[in-house]
Amino acid sequence: MSNLQIKYQIPDDLLWSRSEFYKHAALPRHICIFGHTPTPGIHNNGNCSIWVDVRHNDKTNIDCGCVHGGALAALRLDDGETFYVRSKQSSQKKYSISALPPPYTYSAFC
Repeated sequence: MSNLQIKYQIPDDLLWSRSEFYKHAALPRHICIFGHTPTPGIHNNGNCSIWVDVRHNDKTNIDCGCVHGGALAALRLDDGETFYVRSKQSSQKKYSISALPPPYTYSAFC
């Protein structure tokens, strides 16, 4: 991740900075809700549920890998409630659909 201020970074920096982004603190006094990096890769255990940065308490990833066989996720912002729809995509990856927290795991397909 570049140490440059955001206004000096090129679009590739902003699009492809992944682990550097979620491993470090984000903007002060803000919570960043993001995607483009499937949560099973951040959880490091195949869990395809929404990821919340408990270390910095400033980031939430809602990309639960639906296109790769995970789940389509939604986060209701006013109360933080989460909703999931399992993907019908087959996947070579071993995503843990059973790890989705009940009762918001639905059997519908995206």
